[in-house]
Amino acid sequence: MKLNKPILYLIPWAYLLLALLTVRIYMTNYIFFSGKTPLLISYILITFLVALYPGYKCIQQIGGDKAYRFLNIYMLYTIVSIVYSYLANYLETDSVNQFKLFSYYLAGTSCLSVYFFSSPEFFTKGTKLFYRILPFLFLILLPLTREGLEGDMAGNLLAPALLPILFWKDLNFRSKIIYSVIAVFVIITSFEGDARSNLIKFSVAFFLGLFINRYFTKVFKYLVWAIMLIPFILFYLGVSGQFNIFQETEKQQVSFNEELNEYSLIDTRTTIYTEALASATRNKKIIWGRGLGRGYQSNLAWQRLKAQEYTARSYYETEYSRERNSEVGIVNLFLWGGVVYVLIYTIMMVSALFYGLYRSSNKYVTSVAVFLSFYYVYDWVENVQGMVVTYFVFWFFVAICLSPFFRNMTDLDFKAFIKRIF
Repeated sequence: MKLNKPILYLIPWAYLLLALLTVRIYMTNYIFFSGKTPLLISYILITFLVALYPGYKCIQQIGGDKAYRFLNIYMLYTIVSIVYSYLANYLETDSVNQFKLFSYYLAGTSCLSVYFFSSPEFFTKGTKLFYRILPFLFLILLPLTREGLEGDMAGNLLAPALLPILFWKDLNFRSKIIYSVIAVFVIITSFEGDARSNLIKFSVAFFLGLFINRYFTKVFKYLVWAIMLIPFILFYLGVSGQFNIFQETEKQQVSFNEELNEYSLIDTRTTIYTEALASATRNKKIIWGRGLGRGYQSNLAWQRLKAQEYTARSYYETEYSRERNSEVGIVNLFLWGGVVYVLIYTIMMVSALFYGLYRSSNKYVTSVAVFLSFYYVYDWVENVQGMVVTYFVFWFFVAICLSPFFRNMTDLDFKAFIKRIF
């Protein structure tokens, strides 16, 4: 596979720009592109550099491999959903919501980056500089972060560090120190700032990086499918009214330790699921969804807007004003593409896990597959999609699991790859 050298050179800088734009909301002021036009231009440039162009060039050569068949289906369904949403939604709304929808369209195409990052050579060239600069960028931005949001900023900016943290045992001494500090800092500040998602993700990655071994992965191969079923079982129990995991967890945590920060225990997911399901039912879009980027009518969000006296503006009287996208990844997929999209996504993830766990010649891809299984389960709790670095980095894990190049490496080959990039 060949790519133009200028594109390869610009890809890591595009990721750095995306990282900056991701964390701008946590800064003391919007020091990065406060207007819609600069943001839109940046989003288009980033998407072209990290997904559209490299993905298009690489899919022609490896997209026919059977490991990618379900990813291909997911990609095609995503494109269909984008086209449908453009025709049904984009042209009928105002400029504010057009910007929001278009940013989701761009983010939806990020799955194309899997084909590019399936090549160890391209992975190295596309991210090596990115990983080198990221810790320094974090140190620069930390003093500019708003008080109490250090965990949010660090967890989002340093999301790419989840990958080397998984390989912690095989990092050189200097990198071990750097990524240990990163993991501990994100975990501590996320706990203090109630950034639950960052706390959980970095804790799981650091635990796996420290303790995962061949015995663990061998046992996990037999348990993974039962783990993948857990969200569906809990969803059924919740909908049927028999057991609500979110409410029960909140009760147990409060009774276990009354000194825990109350905001870290609040059950917000029951409301999200309830309102999203009600919205889909009301709009009769349960099977196919409403198009990529469309949200759900949230009475809770609407009441908050009214309390903040935003309803004086005519914009907030439109249909779109009562909608919000969810911070729960699986809910967004359901709203955008219906039950069909959720099933396609699930099958694609199962496929990636299958190849990562059972068709790999090295322990490292298996480790990535273990984390990817956690990521899927956590999709039912959080994991937002959008023009944020956290979502784009997710495709790193999928690429490594599906890639025949990574899977065919020996342990020594993959260890050499780790040392080259991290």
